Amino acid sequence: MTSNGYTVLSYLFFAVVALAIAAVIVLAIRKHRKDKRVLKMLSEAVGATRSGGAMSATYQGTEYYFRHFAGSKNAPSYFMIGIHYSSPGKFEISKEGRTDRFFKDLGLSSEVQTGDREFDREFYIISEQPDFASTVFALPESREAVREIFRLGFNSVKLEDESLVAQWSPFELKEERDASFITGAVPPLARLGKDLPVLQPSISRVDTSGWKAKKRAAFAVPLVLLPLGIGLMIAGTNWYPALDDGTLFRDSLRYSLPLLALFIWLAARMIKGRASSHRDLISIFLISLFAFPVCGFGTELFLNGWLDLSPPTAHAVAVSRKYTTRSKNSTYYYVTVDSWRSAGDNEDLNVPRALHERIGPGQATITVVTKPGRFRFEWIVEYRLGQAAS
Repeated sequence: MTSNGYTVLSYLFFAVVALAIAAVIVLAIRKHRKDKRVLKMLSEAVGATRSGGAMSATYQGTEYYFRHFAGSKNAPSYFMIGIHYSSPGKFEISKEGRTDRFFKDLGLSSEVQTGDREFDREFYIISEQPDFASTVFALPESREAVREIFRLGFNSVKLEDESLVAQWSPFELKEERDASFITGAVPPLARLGKDLPVLQPSISRVDTSGWKAKKRAAFAVPLVLLPLGIGLMIAGTNWYPALDDGTLFRDSLRYSLPLLALFIWLAARMIKGRASSHRDLISIFLISLFAFPVCGFGTELFLNGWLDLSPPTAHAVAVSRKYTTRSKNSTYYYVTVDSWRSAGDNEDLNVPRALHERIGPGQATITVVTKPGRFRFEWIVEYRLGQAAS
């Protein structure tokens, strides 16, 4: 293809990308305007006025507020309706899912029970004040209020920060949706709030067995290991760069994966017994699934060089080519040389920029100084231009 052909293709490519970006921007603007218009219609329908970041209104003598969040990259959209109450109690109720039921059957989670078998089978209650939550939902009228709210389409009811909230997520504002889902949720929320008990010492108990401390410790382990592993990995890469870091990583899994399994078993024993135990364990597992391998790799990479007391060895090797690769923010400099480890093979080495620039077309050799590594993973001490002195 001629240079003119490549130029035309380049222009076409950038034109398509520009059109795609423009289309995304236009659609986002249109959606924002539509959401704003629909929210205004709903607010006018219920007689709401803006109060801070929410809309406030009154229905059948009950003051309430509502708020819509359009969603973001890391959070789904939602619509919430809340009523302020002075109760310091906390709970969250949602539909019982397969995951909830599975971990409950395993004995890891212990759901707050109401005594209503049908209700307990349909809904899942999480509370760090289980006696308080049990008292609330022991009342048939409270359970019926929850059913009414969920029948409207909401999928969560929470009491937190002295507010009783019904939340629908994910939620899309549609022009054909009328305001009845807002006003319909207010009476059952009000009935549920009316029956909130006054917290007494016997029902306000949050933690009498050190469960919170155990939970914090379980989360702390991977949250400490992750930055530690990243730091060791950066230090090892800069100070003791292994030639076969991929093989070293696979070798480190022999230790990190069994330790990960042992830790998850211990964490499950530490935090079991609460309604939210399985959700906490899933979060701990997801963090640990990244933290343990990273820390294992970083530790072995760093110690492989730091504990290596062997004398260095210089290898004079022929350079066959040099090249660069680029990422979003960096450029990496490489040379391909004849391997000193395996006759007939090549080594692709990541070298400093200054050395890369000094290797000219007539430069035949560079000297690579290595050590064998404490765990037998050869690593590079330094590079020198030219052949090693005999």
